Amino acid sequence: MSKHALRVTTLLVSAALAQHAYASGFQFSSQSAANQATANSSAAEVVDASTISYNPAGLSYLEGNQFSGTLTVVSPSIKSKNAQATTPLGTQIAGSSNDSIGDPAAAPHAYFSSRLNDKVGVGLGFYVPFGSGTDYERDSVLRYNVNQTMLKVLALNPAMSLKLTPKVSVGFGVIAQHADAELRQYANFASSLAGGFARQAAAAAAAGNAAAAAQLQQAALKARAQDGQGPLDGYAEISGDDWGFGFNFGALWDVTDSTRVGFSYRSKVKHELRGTADWTLPTGAAVDSINTNLTPLGTSVRAVVENSLGYVDSAASVAVTTPESFSLHLMQQVNPATKLYADISYTKHSSFTQADVIYAVPKVTIDTSADGKTNFTRLQPKWKNTTKIALGGSYQFSDALQLRAGLAHDKSPVPSENDRLSTLPDSDRTWLSLGGKYAFNKSLTLDAAYTYIMIKDASAKVNGYCGGTRPDLVNNASNPSTTPGAVNCVSSYTAGSVDFDSSAHLIGLQASYRF
Repeated sequence: MSKHALRVTTLLVSAALAQHAYASGFQFSSQSAANQATANSSAAEVVDASTISYNPAGLSYLEGNQFSGTLTVVSPSIKSKNAQATTPLGTQIAGSSNDSIGDPAAAPHAYFSSRLNDKVGVGLGFYVPFGSGTDYERDSVLRYNVNQTMLKVLALNPAMSLKLTPKVSVGFGVIAQHADAELRQYANFASSLAGGFARQAAAAAAAGNAAAAAQLQQAALKARAQDGQGPLDGYAEISGDDWGFGFNFGALWDVTDSTRVGFSYRSKVKHELRGTADWTLPTGAAVDSINTNLTPLGTSVRAVVENSLGYVDSAASVAVTTPESFSLHLMQQVNPATKLYADISYTKHSSFTQADVIYAVPKVTIDTSADGKTNFTRLQPKWKNTTKIALGGSYQFSDALQLRAGLAHDKSPVPSENDRLSTLPDSDRTWLSLGGKYAFNKSLTLDAAYTYIMIKDASAKVNGYCGGTRPDLVNNASNPSTTPGAVNCVSSYTAGSVDFDSSAHLIGLQASYRF
């Protein structure tokens, strides 16, 4: 297993970060339709068992036994435009430059709560805190950086709440979180083959083997002609999963009969995703043509790709930590029919400044002029911490019907276009939400919510330099340059740019039953 079979697992990192919808960075922030209808501003209200996710202190406010189930359907519109990229040989990569990469998804959430006595409430939540998917066309010009990602994260969250006084409650929960990723990335075999055959031809000529040198030189020219064009592409499909553990904490204070404030905290959760890479190697006329030059030498394109370049099935792992977050929320009862809500959430995305994919193989030499060996791929987005501000309200239109609405602004953690990932065209976003709650009787209520998310247009300059900004310099012991060039790591070393035009629609349906 060598560099190119390994570099595909960079996507293991990318997928773990691919949360296009529908909060900034990693988060999927709608775990209930009732809260979604207020743009997630109403955590202080505590109307159903989904409080386990938003603020577990609310469990001691709920009466009796309650079950709440929500289905959130996400319909993103993520369009990549004007994409272009070049190979290490300077060739413009051929393929599709415009694409629609967002996939619709449905996220289920379920909660159960029980009031044990006047002071203690317990509950269990099962919900999706993170999850997303992108799927580029297989001939996208960005295929060597990323082609397809899918991430599903499910959280199991038992929690309990205690009323310290009639007006103050605290809550605590344990989070068991399972992450599952599926990924696909292409490799530009043409570039590696062209360089390898050219070096072998020079070595054969120096050794006086003119016949072998001629065959290898012809093979190098044929491979060079296909650089970035597609016929000599291969691709890997990889999958990985992991369990991680954390906790959440909350507090609620009824300042007056009409005012409630709250605080909640969600811890970071560490994951070490372990996956397998399954390679599909190229076939067809271009491969057959090169094989005519390699057969007299007792080898073939497949043999070179597998044995010399190391594109073989293998395993890899990457450590990813989902960020910790803090939230302050407020509910104000204006009159018997009207409530106002506010929420300020702070997420420490800055914990994701660098991630290394580590390969369970001996270190291998890479195709650069640098000395030394490597067995890792580095991603270095340098994210910053973010703040989300949400405001909302509700109006009790009748005994059965309540109308709800909200507005929120969510900052992106991406500091610049040089740090934006092609799998995560994250940008500042604004939420516009509305919805309603209908009580069929004292036991059964139904919530519905619709949200339109406006996402600021964004651009990305993507490359395979492993955190550097230039492909021509490698910072290592033999080249102690202060210029931020390519890190000596496993990478494709392609470079490109792309523009994104994005938005999203969210529909939430929720049924809650008290018994």
